[in-house]
Amino acid sequence: MSKNELFKNQFYLRLNDSKTIDLLSQLIDKTVSPTGTYKSENALLNAIVDEGIKVFVKAFIEKNLSGLSELTQSVDLPQDIYRSLKQIERTLDEFYVRHSIVEKMLAALFNARIAELSGTKISADDLLSGILMELPGILGEIKDMHDKARFNKPRGR
Repeated sequence: MSKNELFKNQFYLRLNDSKTIDLLSQLIDKTVSPTGTYKSENALLNAIVDEGIKVFVKAFIEKNLSGLSELTQSVDLPQDIYRSLKQIERTLDEFYVRHSIVEKMLAALFNARIAELSGTKISADDLLSGILMELPGILGEIKDMHDKARFNKPRGR
């Protein structure tokens, strides 16, 4: 590796948290020596970054599942973590579809009951056609606000 290539892989880091600095100092004292687990401080810091990036990415993905595909392609995750995250993504997609179906069915029953209480006749064809499946008033507005914030798009009508 040339000096130029080596320089491109160097990073400088300023640590500000005294607890982190103390912990790092203890790790260096206990693990870095010619016969220790790590032969140099650099080897220890590389190991910390290698393990820490995986933990950080996993936590980040759990908080921001919408970015799963792009992030897992750009970060070398262990296969078991990658498979687990893909399974979680599939399960969430399936849950969302089932939740949407239940939501629409409940909205239709709610709207049919309101129509009935208002004296409006509702037929089976009205229920089957889907015209009663919209969330009523404020509930629809709350869902729109949530969907726009979460998915950056309003729900389909």
